[in-house]
Amino acid sequence: MEIFDLSSGESGFSDDLNALVKAVHDGSSIPYRPHWGNALYYEYLIEKWPDMPIRICVHEGYFRDWLFCDEELLEYIEIKPDEITSAHRVQHGRDSLKRFVENNSLEEAPCMLFVRLTASSGQSISLILGLLPAGQAGMDLTIEEAFLGDDFEQKLIDSGWLDLDALEQVSDQWILDRWSRMR
Repeated sequence: MEIFDLSSGESGFSDDLNALVKAVHDGSSIPYRPHWGNALYYEYLIEKWPDMPIRICVHEGYFRDWLFCDEELLEYIEIKPDEITSAHRVQHGRDSLKRFVENNSLEEAPCMLFVRLTASSGQSISLILGLLPAGQAGMDLTIEEAFLGDDFEQKLIDSGWLDLDALEQVSDQWILDRWSRMR
């Protein structure tokens, strides 16, 4: 995983970035969509880091809400709702994951980038920034995680985000744990 090191003084957003670092260190709340986020992305990050290694990710809630549900399964197989088994759910879940991976591209799926931000005070934080597709507006920058420490992978997983490459390797139990059953 490549991490972008950003010093708050390098950009035209030093006051905002210093305030963000202070807020995380103080345990204060931070904005999900900071008012300066898109400007930072388009005016600074792209220019400074043109080949930024972003990772295409998807939130597990998408599968739970839209693909891992009995109603969706019944559109694909001809059985009665009371005949649905865990095996049906797992097979449909795997098929849905495969279709999702094959049909998604950078323009359609959220992307994450990993930043270590150092304030002018010398304090630093780690950020997982989301780049969410916003149609003709391009990408919308969000702060998915802001934390002390360096365990980006675990924070990504703990917050429910999965790297697109990892989707085909999830366990049967992972699918069943996120499945919405008919009532």
